[in-house]
Amino acid sequence: MSSKKLLEPGKTFSVKLPVEISDETLKFLNGLEKRNSKILSLLDAAAKKANEELNSDELHVRLDYKLTTEDRKLLDDPVIQKSISAFIAMLIGSKNTIQTQRLYPTNHNEHTNEKDTNEDFSDFAGMLNFE
Repeated sequence: MSSKKLLEPGKTFSVKLPVEISDETLKFLNGLEKRNSKILSLLDAAAKKANEELNSDELHVRLDYKLTTEDRKLLDDPVIQKSISAFIAMLIGSKNTIQTQRLYPTNHNEHTNEKDTNEDFSDFAGMLNFE
């Protein structure tokens, strides 16, 4: 069993071009000025995009105020997190609603098709007052 060598900043790694590479791709690669840096920027952009797609269910929102330790503990509550998620879905008009999340959970090991009796997801539309 072979072990993968970890990539590290400043270290070199090589890529073998596949035999079935297209002539168009070869022409593009051979025509590049500063080939290594350009290929690195392409690889970096593709890796960032792939990582973003893997973590697409996370959202980081910058707040205009500081949260207390107590506030942060409250936000760790799964019911609070689901409520915030539902509020955001309602706010942006997403079809990714609580009902959809129950029927098609992100984590397939999690059984969310049955309503938890402790859940209380009221209609968040009443929270939105744009007047």
